[in-house]
Amino acid sequence: KKVRRCARDMGPCSHDEVDYEEAAGSNFFQLFEEDEAWYLPSGDEHLKLRRLYDNNRPCDTLVVAFSSSNAHFDFDGSFSRLQAEEKLSALLVTDDEMTWFLRSTEDGGDPFGPVVKLVSDEVEYLQPKHLVTFGYCRGGYAAVRAGVALGATSIFALSPQVFIDPVERRERELPRAYFDWYLEKIKGATDTPMDSLVSVLAGECGRNTDIQVHVGAGADLDRQEVEMLEKEVQISSANHTVSIHVHAQCGHELPLDLKTSNRLYPLLMRMFVGVPEGEKPTP
Repeated sequence: KKVRRCARDMGPCSHDEVDYEEAAGSNFFQLFEEDEAWYLPSGDEHLKLRRLYDNNRPCDTLVVAFSSSNAHFDFDGSFSRLQAEEKLSALLVTDDEMTWFLRSTEDGGDPFGPVVKLVSDEVEYLQPKHLVTFGYCRGGYAAVRAGVALGATSIFALSPQVFIDPVERRERELPRAYFDWYLEKIKGATDTPMDSLVSVLAGECGRNTDIQVHVGAGADLDRQEVEMLEKEVQISSANHTVSIHVHAQCGHELPLDLKTSNRLYPLLMRMFVGVPEGEKPTP
């Protein structure tokens, strides 16, 4: 009997780069027996929304934040504080799976379509003057894809993966990372396109969007990927600008590192409220 497995069933993972051969011989990854099958969820399966806004007041700026599986960024703390102190309107989109928000489609449609539709319905209801997307890690990838598709005013991505097709990652000679195993499973289980952010931005002809990518100084793989993104977007896209912001004494877990050093909330203030660099928000 076949056992269908989602990515969230695969056990814990580390955010650090790993020795792939060493990991394969340990219990770092939960390996499957031959009679088990892997699948992508469909539609809006396992996608959840959490709303932080006041229905009784006009929405000037809506921040749509993306969080995937165990890659979180202190939404309950920082975003709730921004909502309380600055009347920030925010929407959290959570994906329980390790699938980069991709969904299977029977008709060969856009695998990112379900999450875009989910958010666009919310945007249409609120009618914000400005739309901002934000995300970390897999959520950073989603923030760029959704932000471009929805015509966001600004996009903020923290430690995002730029290339998610394992074949392309090998061709680009990117070092192995903890998430490669999940990408291989997606690739092996479905023919769903796994577009890179380079191809997404090169193929999109919508509004000019400012894309800020934030990475930790100690996250070598993150920096390598986003530098490729910045360079190739400059060559191929006239509609988007990508800027890289490197944070000292931080690694891949950028939100946690910034929060620990009391830098996360001021950064979010600058992103969403417009507090200038160097000006400290009220404690």
